[in-house]
Amino acid sequence: MDTTLILARARRWTLAAAAAGAAVMFLVATPRSALSFLGAAVWGIAGFWMIERLIRLALVPPGGTRDRRALVGLLLGKAALYALAAWALMSGAAEPKASALGFSLLLVVLVVVGILLRPGLQLPRTEPRSRDDE
Repeated sequence: MDTTLILARARRWTLAAAAAGAAVMFLVATPRSALSFLGAAVWGIAGFWMIERLIRLALVPPGGTRDRRALVGLLLGKAALYALAAWALMSGAAEPKASALGFSLLLVVLVVVGILLRPGLQLPRTEPRSRDDE
C-alpha cells in the first residue's frame, strides 16, 4: 500500500470524524467548543498536508530540481498557520481544551488508518517473563 494513500485516507477520515465530533459537540457542549474542535482539526489537517508536501519537495534525488518557490510558499503557509493558531488561543477565540482534542484527532486517526491498512505494522509479541528470570 502506498504511503500517499495512507496519508490521504488519514486526512479524509480525520475530516469526517471532526465533522461528526463537532456535530455532537454542538448538541452536548457549546457552539464555541464545537467550532474550536473543528477548527483545530482542520488546522491539523492543513499543517499535516503542508509538512507532507514540504518533505516531498525537499527530498529529491541527487541531481533533481527543487522548486524553491513552492518550498518557500509552503514554509510561509506553515508559519501563517502557527500564527493563526497562536492568535486564536491567545485572544480567546478558541477554547483550549476543545482545540487540543481537535488537533489530537489527526494523530489518533493516523494510527488507526495505519494499523487498518497495514496490519503487518503491529508490535512484535514478546514472551512473558517467567519467575525464574527475576
